[in-house]
Amino acid sequence: MLFPTLSDRVAVSSTKGLPHVIDELVSAMGVSQTEVEPSERHRTGQIAETRTARTARADETVDLWVNVEYPQKLGLIQRLGAEGYDLKWERAIDEATSIDLEGWEHVMIDRPDGTRARLKIHDAPVVGGYVVLLRRKKASKN
Repeated sequence: MLFPTLSDRVAVSSTKGLPHVIDELVSAMGVSQTEVEPSERHRTGQIAETRTARTARADETVDLWVNVEYPQKLGLIQRLGAEGYDLKWERAIDEATSIDLEGWEHVMIDRPDGTRARLKIHDAPVVGGYVVLLRRKKASKN
């Protein structure tokens, strides 16, 4: 049995109007919508708010969107420097190279809900849409 592709599902929904297309796309993204009927959203011009269908698990890694001052205010810059780490903000398009080939790793912080978070700042889409804070142990001086 073949399952319909997302484009097939959207094409069928498009004959029912934009609210049904939105419902199909939101469903495909794995989020749930608030209790607002498609006809009501269409009539009022509102699109239902979306939220993730599940809450973050305690052992999950999440992205924490911050500003450039956040790590400094949190004391991370001083602490990681004292622990012997170099730090840098890396563009999304260079993130894999830095981690896989150059030995950098994500700076992770523990959140009150038990999740661990990577620190990111929104950036221009041309560089991947964000920069992420990375760390690497300083080379030892012999």
